Amino acid sequence: MNPKLRIAVPLSLAVVLTVLFVFLLLSEQQRPADDGALSREEEPGGLPQRPVAREEIPPGSPSAPRRRPTRPFPSSDGFSRWKLSKLPANWNVELARDIHTFFELLDRLERGRSANSAGLLLKKREELRELLAGLGADSLDTLAMILNSESDFVYRRFMLVAIGDLGPQTEGATWALRDYFVARQTDAGNRSEMGHLIQAMGKLQNDTSFDVMKDLVKNPGYAPYREKFIWELGEHHRREEALDFFNEGLKNETSKKNRNRYAQALGKIASPRSLPELYNAFLNENYWVNKQTILGSIGKIGNPNSIPFLEEHARYAGESAVRLSAARALSRIGTPLAMNTLRDVARAESDEKIQSYMINWSQEQQ
Repeated sequence: MNPKLRIAVPLSLAVVLTVLFVFLLLSEQQRPADDGALSREEEPGGLPQRPVAREEIPPGSPSAPRRRPTRPFPSSDGFSRWKLSKLPANWNVELARDIHTFFELLDRLERGRSANSAGLLLKKREELRELLAGLGADSLDTLAMILNSESDFVYRRFMLVAIGDLGPQTEGATWALRDYFVARQTDAGNRSEMGHLIQAMGKLQNDTSFDVMKDLVKNPGYAPYREKFIWELGEHHRREEALDFFNEGLKNETSKKNRNRYAQALGKIASPRSLPELYNAFLNENYWVNKQTILGSIGKIGNPNSIPFLEEHARYAGESAVRLSAARALSRIGTPLAMNTLRDVARAESDEKIQSYMINWSQEQQ
């Protein structure tokens, strides 16, 4: 080979490689700065929304080979609607795939709803309920992850009910619902869903749910939901332990709706210890519906010592509905003295319709 060519060829190759290297270096330096592989947007209560996938930018030298961006769970894995970034340790793949399939099918049936598909839609909803009703405590982490990732509030209700059903099996169900409530309750747009959540908490019927609901009732930040929490607490199997709590609430509560719930709870407990609080609450109450509820609770307690109090208000209360409730409470006590008192009150009643009720009740045990 010509000696000049032996020198020119390597030099030319070196020049080409240098130009290519410079070009690649400049191209990499013009890429946008790394803004993170995944971003979580925080809701008002601190609970992260579903993660938003972004293209991953590798750290290190710009000239290093780029990794291929990946989706955490592509559609073929069966969880595309939730866009999950990290799974809990106890994630049940089979259960999650079944629920995901149901949600996708229900979506299609909803979009194409017709007279012919309405029956199938109802059938599939019922099948989903049956699936969820048969789950055990080991499904909790999967259900909680779906609850926090599903975008459709109707389908989230299925998860709320399912987690509520797990309450007797695991205390963890309490914390899953409690954390969801704390994170979402600040948004007024979630008011309806929070009502469903509180109903689910009422179904838990475990020890932690009793303590948690008491704390939620006392928290002033959750005032819009206090009425519902009081009701569910009054339905709890440990409600007798909250007797003083309900008595105090009836005495100090400023909301008439909440006072009504406290009075109802005391009627369910039916403890004679509450009678002084109920008497005082009635005398201080200015809302006739609450007066009726208080009288009803006195009647459920069934203590004969209440007969003089009930007789007075069955005779002389200004609202006819209140007189009626006092008369009904007498009939619930049901002793001979109570029934004789009721018959005497009925004879003096001026409202014929109210009188007819009183007479009927006075004859129930004859």
